[in-house]
Amino acid sequence: MLVGWLGLVLFPGFFQASTQAVAQAGVASGLGSRFWRALPVAIVVTAITLVGLPASLMFLAVYLAAIYLAKVWVGAFLGGYF
Repeated sequence: MLVGWLGLVLFPGFFQASTQAVAQAGVASGLGSRFWRALPVAIVVTAITLVGLPASLMFLAVYLAAIYLAKVWVGAFLGGYF
């Protein structure tokens, strides 16, 4: 709740626009679902090399943060905030 509240207070225009964009998911949801399924595979493939290990850990952190933050906007949309 704290992350959602901070997003609303600090970036109200972005929060409203991204919440409304959730309603218009359409074609973007197909591309997004392919991306979110392929990214963990890419992280594992990158982690195989010694040089790619730090990069894969950074990709993993960004992936997990994006999944967490997406729940905030989907929750705001389902909660009826506009």
